[in-house]
Amino acid sequence: MKTVLTAIIAALVLFSSGPCLAVESILVLTPGESNKNAEIVTQKGESAIAVREFEGRKAWVSEALQKEQGFRQFYVNLLGSAWTDGRMPNVRITIDYLDNFHGELELKYDSTDKLYGGPGSYGVWKYGGFLRLQNTAIWKQKVFTLRDVFFGGRCNGYDIRFTTRGKGDLIISRLKIEGLPDLPRYPEVTARARGNRKNVLLIILDDLNDHVEAFGYDPIDTPNIDCFAASGMKFMRAYCQYPVCGPSRASFLTGRYPETIHVLENDMHFRDEAPDARTMLQYFKENGYWTVGSGKIFHSLSNLEEVGTSTYTHDWFLDGADPQDDLLRKLFEKDHGSIKKKKNQDKWRSFRKENWEHPEKHPKALACDFDDSLHKDVRAVKRVSEWLDAKAWGDNPFFIACGIVRPHLPFYAPRKFFNQYPKDKLVIAAVPEDDWEDIPVRPWGTD
Repeated sequence: MKTVLTAIIAALVLFSSGPCLAVESILVLTPGESNKNAEIVTQKGESAIAVREFEGRKAWVSEALQKEQGFRQFYVNLLGSAWTDGRMPNVRITIDYLDNFHGELELKYDSTDKLYGGPGSYGVWKYGGFLRLQNTAIWKQKVFTLRDVFFGGRCNGYDIRFTTRGKGDLIISRLKIEGLPDLPRYPEVTARARGNRKNVLLIILDDLNDHVEAFGYDPIDTPNIDCFAASGMKFMRAYCQYPVCGPSRASFLTGRYPETIHVLENDMHFRDEAPDARTMLQYFKENGYWTVGSGKIFHSLSNLEEVGTSTYTHDWFLDGADPQDDLLRKLFEKDHGSIKKKKNQDKWRSFRKENWEHPEKHPKALACDFDDSLHKDVRAVKRVSEWLDAKAWGDNPFFIACGIVRPHLPFYAPRKFFNQYPKDKLVIAAVPEDDWEDIPVRPWGTD
């Protein structure tokens, strides 16, 4: 996967750790004991949660919704008035869990953050964290810090959702929820850090290749990138580390070859093979920089897993609307009427299941008619703009990473950009008939 990378590398500084954080309210949930301020629930009829004993301790067990995919969910609802409707906007959640299978766990929560959600439901189901289970058979602990918390049951009636994927049951023995009067403070700035330290803005664009005018590619207009390139240094012989996204990013963000760090596929993670590897962002963070990320820097939800290690915080966005779903809905409603009608709901689900195609396995270009603000890349850039406008880094120098997903497929973009390139004016580049004949029989270093 080819990635365009622009960064300003600056001098580094060390600083001391900050003070402890005060706690306003605490809820501790344990299996088999009720709590009037919170409850753990599952989707009725879709999953099962039970209390069992493991190694002398009771634990909740969330069993798979879909056995063949190892997909399971359970929810936490806050009931006490002190916790709901945005009264506790900053929350820290700690879980004690058994690392008993290879898989992933993600946390989402009901949030007031307006850069999340979809049409008419801004600020809900925000990503709050991610961890990778490694089947060590060891009890472990994970801490998530949630910002812009609402807890009003707006997400299909739920406040917090845990989702795991992998062939095993999620086992949790303790869940602690703490209300924080303030967000965690960043480390104090040393006298050295107050010196002439340059700030860093790292911009990554996925699959862009060198298809910009500044690199001699004329068919596409890229005035902003061209202006940016003209103001700095261009590297005309820069190559991607690996033709797959995850390995390429793991490589240049750690400074190690893909073969050295043993990440050669997207479903592999460098922390599994090299847990002590230091990333570029981590290096800046450890040396005095206010280091944050927005959008796609590491591969997929690994961005959330790196919070606390490589970054102080990271925003991982999804598109607020699906143009393929929108197209299917229009086709369905043309013959059957609104999908909101009760008589149409089962028909619509069947129609969608039969006609929906995976956007990466069946690439297609779709012009989107919904507002730009629903696109994940626009949201990622807006978050960075908010940080810059608010001077959120305080007295620290900053390292801000902004990851833009497009032009990675699926090729979804606002219609106005498709209109700039009429189909009848597109010129397909000629490909030499012998283009593949100079490819080596086998790569170097293979048997």
